[in-house]
Amino acid sequence: MACKRRDAALSRDRTAARDHRRQKNAVARTQEVRAAIRSLPNGKAAGDDKITADFLKSCHDNAILLLFANSFTNYMQSAKVPVKWKTSYTTLIFKKGGKEDLENYRPICLPHLLYKAFTKLVLNRIRGTLEEDQPVEQAGFCRS
Repeated sequence: MACKRRDAALSRDRTAARDHRRQKNAVARTQEVRAAIRSLPNGKAAGDDKITADFLKSCHDNAILLLFANSFTNYMQSAKVPVKWKTSYTTLIFKKGGKEDLENYRPICLPHLLYKAFTKLVLNRIRGTLEEDQPVEQAGFCRS
């Protein structure tokens, strides 16, 4: 009977430790947000939110970065993003040839810029974790 209680307590402790690590890893820091925003390419079209990377990069105020970091933390902890982020603006770009032929157009998708920054933050975290744990034998598949 004592072994079962001890095993149950160990299991609860492991679960609590795992949940604590998960919550700790779900905290977005302002420097991560800044790095994600800086990595967005300049001069690209704005999405449905009408925010450009140039505009976001010009916001040097730490209060704005902290606001984004807190929002991103909430999204990671709840595992939910705003419904508006699940939509994007798609437009057709003319390539060449006759403008009447639909084959001469290429569709582009313009997602919300904050969604792009959020996914970049998550990608940077995943990439860092994968690179740390990747075996030496797999070095040929690393980013240079």
